[in-house]
Amino acid sequence: MGPPRRCLLLLLLASVSGLFILYLGSGPGALRRPAITPAAREAPGHPSRSLQEDPPAHSSAVPSSTQARPNAPTLEQLTEENVIDTEINADILRAHKVPQKPVPPRGRGSKRPVSSKSLFSFADYKPGRNSAPVQHGVASALARLNMEFSDNEDEAVQANTKKVVPAFKTKDAQVMEIAGAGVKVGQKVPSESARQILVATTWRSGSTFLGDLINHYPGVFYYFEPLHYYSQLTKEKKEKAQDEVEFLRTLYSCSFTSANVGFLHHVAVPANKFLIKNHNKRLWNSCSNLLPRETMCLMPEYLNRVCPLYPIRLAKTVRLRVARVEPLLQDPSMDLKVVVLVRDPRGVYNSRGSSQVSSWCKKDMCADPAVGCKDLLADVRAAEDLAARYPDSVTLVRYEDLSLMPEETTRDMMDFLDLPWTKTMSNYIDTHTSKEKMRMVRNKVTKKLERRKDTYGTAKNSTATAFAWRQNLGLERTLEIQGACEEPMERLGYRLMHNKQDLAMQDLPLDKTAEEVWDL
Repeated sequence: MGPPRRCLLLLLLASVSGLFILYLGSGPGALRRPAITPAAREAPGHPSRSLQEDPPAHSSAVPSSTQARPNAPTLEQLTEENVIDTEINADILRAHKVPQKPVPPRGRGSKRPVSSKSLFSFADYKPGRNSAPVQHGVASALARLNMEFSDNEDEAVQANTKKVVPAFKTKDAQVMEIAGAGVKVGQKVPSESARQILVATTWRSGSTFLGDLINHYPGVFYYFEPLHYYSQLTKEKKEKAQDEVEFLRTLYSCSFTSANVGFLHHVAVPANKFLIKNHNKRLWNSCSNLLPRETMCLMPEYLNRVCPLYPIRLAKTVRLRVARVEPLLQDPSMDLKVVVLVRDPRGVYNSRGSSQVSSWCKKDMCADPAVGCKDLLADVRAAEDLAARYPDSVTLVRYEDLSLMPEETTRDMMDFLDLPWTKTMSNYIDTHTSKEKMRMVRNKVTKKLERRKDTYGTAKNSTATAFAWRQNLGLERTLEIQGACEEPMERLGYRLMHNKQDLAMQDLPLDKTAEEVWDL
């Protein structure tokens, strides 16, 4: 080998050695596999990524500040409605992509840490394109919804508690008769075919129990305290926001757009996430593990896909006076059913006076019986007026009747809602009330209402729930509340106490039966 060729070979070896040293010096991250492009990931046959696979170098769940962000995929031509939808989905997505803490360098022998419990990364979600996370969530929602309408009632009871359910197949879709003849699971249920239900009440009236009770009926999409959002807005922001009633209309119609995206930002705050996470289990079961930080559950695109699949839309609120419901009752396509829940003011203010509640229940509208009972009387009168002008649209339920006779009261309410009785309702009552069998009758001699054992009913322990105020309030506070609330209490059949002997008596402090209170 001649000198020129030998020199050339030595130069080549030196160059290769230098590149190798630079390669090693770039750290463990340089040894990752090549990045998967969006096009490659969508190619036929490419498996969806799960936690068992190492994430691509460019698509970690949350990009670090020093990492180059992937280019946004090019979207196909979209309609104006979809463009708005895409923009607000991207807005929600940006709000959830908070920077991660720097990860310390790992040694060669250390295991790769799992960065997220989600099935997909943010890079897998492409707003407006029915991407894999959306498809996966919809399939999961349909699988459980199909079980809810199964002919096997035992299977239906477990639909939302089982960890694993059979995959949904269109050929096996169950019929949802409450949505109309022939409507099957998997078909969108328009507002005019769905059942819209509103539970209207005030704080500490037993509405959480009532809302959860109705929520256990098959096919319910539940909005727990949606107007909590408005209570947190500044005066300036509230003036720019949708009217509360119109906001409720968009929820019933499953319409999540730029007009109400502020609500989704509100429930995304960790302190507020319970509003959906703890109460709309059907939604949360389908989406909580799709994207990091449960983001998919709050994406407008996903909500617009999932909500219309459910035949019943239920909202429960303590922040809306009954009279304001009328615009929704005027819309025949909604066929809204309003359940006005009331409770003995003495029980209400006994509950509001507890240490946990009194820390936030300080304003007059919550803490002052004079203000609260003025609202109560207005709500009762509005309910009577609306029920007369919109027949079969409004009913009134006393918490005490629900507590004493849960199954009888619930069956009457289901008849009003035009919903047939199901085993899921019996199961909820059996597991959330005591086994003491009671019924309420009027003594023929004393004319007073009494509790008597009933082989065919169930009841909560009334002393420990509905009437605990008799042991806790004291005479002075009781008389104060009665003085401010006498008119609505008389209308609703609540007996007044006049002395300590009255408080100590075991008679029911009720002068009217449920039928006598509400016979419209």
